[in-house]
Amino acid sequence: MKILNNEYFVVEDKLNKEIEKEIIKVEEKQKYFIIPQSKAIDAITGISGNKIKVIKDIVTNKVSFTTEEGVEFLLDKFEKTFFNLPISAHKILITAIKELISINDTNIIYNEDAKINYEVKIPLSKYAKDCGKDIEEHQTNSEKEAIKEINRVKAVIKRFKKQLADDLNTLKKLSNINWTEKVKGKNTDYIGRTFIIGYDVIGGKNGIIKIQFHPQIIRYLLKIPKIQYNKKLLKIDNKSDNAYKIGNKLSANYFRDCNRTMKENPNKYRILKVKTLLKASNLPTEIDVKESKSRSWRYRIKEPFEKILDELYQKEIIEDWKYCGAKGIDLADEEAKFKNFTEWSNTNIFYDMKDKLSDTERIENNNNKHKKRAENKKKFKTMIKKEKAKLIAKKEIEEENKNL
Repeated sequence: MKILNNEYFVVEDKLNKEIEKEIIKVEEKQKYFIIPQSKAIDAITGISGNKIKVIKDIVTNKVSFTTEEGVEFLLDKFEKTFFNLPISAHKILITAIKELISINDTNIIYNEDAKINYEVKIPLSKYAKDCGKDIEEHQTNSEKEAIKEINRVKAVIKRFKKQLADDLNTLKKLSNINWTEKVKGKNTDYIGRTFIIGYDVIGGKNGIIKIQFHPQIIRYLLKIPKIQYNKKLLKIDNKSDNAYKIGNKLSANYFRDCNRTMKENPNKYRILKVKTLLKASNLPTEIDVKESKSRSWRYRIKEPFEKILDELYQKEIIEDWKYCGAKGIDLADEEAKFKNFTEWSNTNIFYDMKDKLSDTERIENNNNKHKKRAENKKKFKTMIKKEKAKLIAKKEIEEENKNL
């Protein structure tokens, strides 16, 4: 029945994709796109902000470590670029992954023989504009100014392509990584995983970015949970890496469906502790401040942290933010004075994302999606049962004919 099971997954996947199309249309209008999300990917790309402490085996020369989220890694060698990628590398990676999951059916998770589309093609000009690069020639008043404008655009494209090449070369080094990750409550081992196996950046302004992924990582990316990614994060450059990492953390928390169904805390999806956001960043820790000459945690940590949230507001990634107590309750004047670092870091941030789907739309879309998938599963289980009966009957007839 292997063939029948594969056919079931193919047909089910096609119907599921029809359901997803309507959701994706709405999300695109709302300035978001869907990407896979896991603690392992966040740690590997450095987006989790973890300070990695590695242990080297003097016999095998392999290095190992466990992240604060409980993901265990084992590497043949430790590259400095691992787990501390520039955010420009993370941006091209998740943009490519977004394209990757859109051109592959989830059927390949179950069928080893299924065709895999491992290469993505991204228009260079579109991606550059998404990243906030000004690559359009502006109107000028003289031929001299026009030539200068043409050269300006060429220079922007040249710098952008160089950064892309550096980032893709770094991503290609993310190879032969072993990790153990808890999936649906069970520890799952991922052995020898490699992200991309090749890339090319062809042409100028109207060129194409080509990226080839390893088949094993494609199956992993299709299998893990998906979240929404705010496209405006792409406009944040490497100089504002903390704003990008904190913005990404806020977005991931906000759009994780399990955070939206907690009756005991209906505001969980828009609340995060300060210390959780600090862990996602590269801001100094309390220990860093104590060991430095300037021991003011307010100056070294609190003020930069608040400036980052203000920057995310100005870039229209979040609508607003404030400090709050449990379940989003406003702080009293005395509580907002924050006597020490511990008190401040254990305080919550209450926020909203800009351009988000309404709760009604999200809940309705999510419920319809799961309902349709359940109906499809029931329908095709019945179909498989009938096909099994036909095969059994056919085999019985063939056996009877042999005995005649």
